Amino acid sequence: MKLTLFDLDHTLLSGDSDVLWCDFLMAKGVLDKKHFAPRNADME
Repeated sequence: MKLTLFDLDHTLLSGDSDVLWCDFLMAKGVLDKKHFAPRNADME
């Protein structure tokens, strides 16, 4: 079985999936916002 991955950032997704996923995890309290928010901003 072959696996094909596509980068959908700024195409089907309106943003960067890494940034959006971290935003979601911070909103749910899974990631510490104080620690990850600055790092997440650097990825944008």
